[in-house]
Amino acid sequence: MNNPVTKLADAAWSKMEVLSTIRRFIQNELNYPDSLPAGFSSEKLHHALVRIDSFSGEFSYFISLKNTQPDPTYLEDKFDELSNQYNHLMQELEHIVN
Repeated sequence: MNNPVTKLADAAWSKMEVLSTIRRFIQNELNYPDSLPAGFSSEKLHHALVRIDSFSGEFSYFISLKNTQPDPTYLEDKFDELSNQYNHLMQELEHIVN
């Protein structure tokens, strides 16, 4: 577990699990449109699902790099980049659902 590449992959998995939970919540809301507040556009939720799916694909690709990319510095840089994008996505999702 002291391997930095393994730690990065574990952190990426953790972020993907959070996104998966949010995705399930949003999908559940779309399954029951009557529970949405009056005037709330379900299109926003559909957009959120697309963003989550797209970003989850980027994290999945990153995790696959663990086995093929020998340079830990590259992986750290890529993870930092993805983490920044993840934080931005989380802010965007918070804005969408609130």
